Amino acid sequence: MAMVLFGLCNVITTWCAAYTVYLAVPHTLDGWKDFPQLFKDNKTLQEIVVALLATYGLYLISSIMHFEPWHMFTSFIQYMFLLPSYVNILMMYAMCNLHDVTWGTKGDNGAAKDLGGAKKIKGDDGKDMMEVELPTQKEDVDQLWAASRASLRQQPIEEKEHRDAATKQTDHDRNSRTNVVLAWVGSNMCVVAFIYHRGPN
Repeated sequence: MAMVLFGLCNVITTWCAAYTVYLAVPHTLDGWKDFPQLFKDNKTLQEIVVALLATYGLYLISSIMHFEPWHMFTSFIQYMFLLPSYVNILMMYAMCNLHDVTWGTKGDNGAAKDLGGAKKIKGDDGKDMMEVELPTQKEDVDQLWAASRASLRQQPIEEKEHRDAATKQTDHDRNSRTNVVLAWVGSNMCVVAFIYHRGPN
C-alpha cells in the first residue's frame, strides 16, 4: 500500500511538473519558430531544459552506455512509478538492516536441532557425499507427526540463557544498529518538524 501511495504521489508530482512546463512555454506554433532566440530569452525554458537533461537525459545516456537503451521504452514508466519506493522504503530497509537485527527472533541465538540430520561421507569412488536422514515409510511419517503434535501441546520449560562472548558481541552490535536507526528516524522527524514549523512566510 505504501509503494502504491508513493507511486501515486510521483504521478501527481510529474503531472504538476508537466503543467508547469506548459505554463512556461509558448502555447502556439508561432512561438516556437525561432527556438534558439526563444531559448536565449526565456530563462525559465533554460532551467526546464537543464533540469530535464539532468534527470531523464541521464537515464537515457546511462542506458546507452550500458548498450541497453530499450529498457527506456519497456520499463521506464514502471520505474518512475516505483522510484519513490526505491528512495524511501528500500532505503529504510537498508538503513534498519532488518535481516541482521532479526526482529522476529529476539532471544533466539541458537540454531534449531530438530530438523533432521545430515553428514558428509566418502563414497565408493572416493568423492565426498552428503547422507541425509529422511523418513521413507508412511508409519515413520505418522509417528513423527504424532510426536510433533504432542511436543507442541507441552509448554517448554523456560531456561535461563547463558550468552557466550560471541553472542554478547552480536547482541551489542544489534543494539548499536538499533540506536543508529532510532537516531536517524529522530533526526528526520526533527528536520520535518522544523521545516513545517517555519513554513512559508
